[in-house]
Amino acid sequence: GVVLGGDLTRSPGPVVIDVTVVGEAKRPVLRSGAQPGDEVWVTGELGGAGVTVARLLRGELPNPDALPCYTSPIPRVAEALWLAEHAGPTAMLDLSDGLAGDAAHLAAASRAAIVLERETIPIHPAVSADTSSPVDALAYAISGGEDYELCFCAPAGSVQPLLDGFEGEFGIRITRVGLVEAGEGVFWACADGTRELVHRGGYQHFEPGG
Repeated sequence: GVVLGGDLTRSPGPVVIDVTVVGEAKRPVLRSGAQPGDEVWVTGELGGAGVTVARLLRGELPNPDALPCYTSPIPRVAEALWLAEHAGPTAMLDLSDGLAGDAAHLAAASRAAIVLERETIPIHPAVSADTSSPVDALAYAISGGEDYELCFCAPAGSVQPLLDGFEGEFGIRITRVGLVEAGEGVFWACADGTRELVHRGGYQHFEPGG
């Protein structure tokens, strides 16, 4: 059979407690509204939860600067409401499966291509401290999962004037990480103007270590 749903995990048991909250959104921002020409933005810094899990799986003490990213992530509800009011986002979701995987969800729902820029991805400082190369750090930032930061698309030029106001309100940055273009899939932007397919597909439930 096919497993559908977003709350997937595995456990040796013997008890699992699952809590479901049901509510209503009067003006939801969906995954499906991104348009070619939109900019792609993320809140905060990425990879802190993923690098913490990696340390724990190796039997090591987690980096204290990154541990809260895993043990007590902050749901960006207030931030999402603020952005919906001020930035006019066309599509939005939180980053539970990693930027690569969740950008793929946005691209598929919007029937568009997401083109990311490597050098702009906001990487948590603990990730850079715990990895041996920028390539490894970037891998955690785009595929570590459980960051729960926001990824959203908005019309070109609509977010830039809001950067200082957002950071002043919430104490975190928003960073432009790419563009929405015609097509399908998730790509890296290359210096020569071409695209390179993003091969890391984000966090995978039930994979080893997942």
